[in-house]
Amino acid sequence: MDFVEGLPISKGCFVIMVVVDRLSKYAHFMSLKHPFTAAQAALLFFNNVFKLHGLPKTIVSDRGSTFTSSFWKELFRLQGVNLSYSSTYHPQSDGQTEAVNKCLEHFLRSLSGDKPRLWTDWLSLAEWWYNSTFHTSTKMTPFEAVYGTPPIRLQAYIPGLTANQSVDQLLQTREQILATLKSNLSLAQDRMSNPDKLTWRCTEDGKFSVKSTYHLQGELVDRRRGQSSISSRYADLWTKIWKIKVSNAIKKFLWRAGLESIPTEQNMYKRKVVESPYCPICLAEPETAIHTLWSCRAAKDVWGSCSRRLQKCGMEGSTFQQLLTQFFSSKPAEVLEEIAITAYHVWKRRNYFVFEGKFISPITICDQSLNALDDYKNFVKQPPIRKANNSAMIQTWEAPPPNTFKVNLDAAIDKIKCKVGVGVIIRDCEGKVIASLRSSRGLFLDAQLGEAVAVLKATSLCVNLELRQVVFEGDALSIVKAVNSPAEKWSSDGMITRDVKCMLQKFDKWSVRNVTRGINFVAHELARNATPIIGGVY
Repeated sequence: MDFVEGLPISKGCFVIMVVVDRLSKYAHFMSLKHPFTAAQAALLFFNNVFKLHGLPKTIVSDRGSTFTSSFWKELFRLQGVNLSYSSTYHPQSDGQTEAVNKCLEHFLRSLSGDKPRLWTDWLSLAEWWYNSTFHTSTKMTPFEAVYGTPPIRLQAYIPGLTANQSVDQLLQTREQILATLKSNLSLAQDRMSNPDKLTWRCTEDGKFSVKSTYHLQGELVDRRRGQSSISSRYADLWTKIWKIKVSNAIKKFLWRAGLESIPTEQNMYKRKVVESPYCPICLAEPETAIHTLWSCRAAKDVWGSCSRRLQKCGMEGSTFQQLLTQFFSSKPAEVLEEIAITAYHVWKRRNYFVFEGKFISPITICDQSLNALDDYKNFVKQPPIRKANNSAMIQTWEAPPPNTFKVNLDAAIDKIKCKVGVGVIIRDCEGKVIASLRSSRGLFLDAQLGEAVAVLKATSLCVNLELRQVVFEGDALSIVKAVNSPAEKWSSDGMITRDVKCMLQKFDKWSVRNVTRGINFVAHELARNATPIIGGVY
């Protein structure tokens, strides 16, 4: 005798009382509300077990507060029942009940995994399943061991056999649940054939690293405290920097200089790399980003030798970020481009002096900057080279071959409700819609993980419909490659694609292909409209 606790609340209950007969292995599962007393547990035992089998000679249980209470001990002492308790350090004494608990939890997880708060509706079916299952230890089912006859099997229901709508709906729901159960149990058996592995979802290979923990901690802290106005100003400056027409390397350099993250002498001194923080050219002040790029005498010589419009930029600031903010709020795009590329070449001249010991004249730096800017503009003006269409990317929806079904799938994320919507549509070789699915679930907001769940839902639906030849199409190229690749990826989405690969083996013929969003439009709309619903709509 034991209790299964910590279950999702279902109709006010989240505890199951488990009673197992030691000889026949026959079991009873009874739902119970928490908190409960020893008197309530005893009443449940008499109402469900005693009326069918009478009182046992011995009850084996753990040392829970219910079983060790004075009420429980005195009640069964007066009834002549011997109470035996498992040792604190040897729970195997009640190992039979523990094994049944694992079977029960596995069955309920497979049966009501998508709707965990409805497990009480299927507790009776779980008890029937366990008692009508063949046991290798007794060479018979518990039902046959108790009643001396094999259990009567449930008859499969064919829709339309009854005119009563309520009965028809009830039996169809039962058949759908049983089909889902068979699929989940089969998938669980496939998992058991491979050893379980611990994975860390914050890395692609599923292996734990200290660096990924720091990144995760930073994300969690940012979510709790929100975004500051300072970071918003930084983001606004970065947006303006990215719009100027210079190379990406120069844009990134300006951004790093604004954040004081370029390797100036002062930054290197803080990290104890160099012995002095002073500028290696003028030796007058500590070398910061604004000093080496703007206020140093050597830098001023360069800016004074540039075009007349740069000579008039008489702006000052305590940091290079403040200087950039002034420039981007008052200067036209042409001047900003010249400022950006000149600052980049001033930094290159500084590095050339530090590492080569040679100094380039200011006029040469100005000429190099203007030539580099002209070369970049001429390159941008060239007509783009058109790339050949990727053969793996299908441009128009095509009907599948005869006796083959095409499945389009997609996922959508609702960041406000923290939910992922899944849309699936199945068509035959004539383009007619055979089935469709909208489903949603609460999930960690990861687009990659959401697309993997969409593939799993689509594959499970095709298995339940008993389709034999299927073509899957989705617009997530990374997931398509992961499913088609024999390599295993131990991340969160990698574990899901691993389950998908196991289920794909059930088809006679299958393929997974990548398509554009336009072709996958119907599945995308189903996914977007699925986030408000609870569960799934077929």
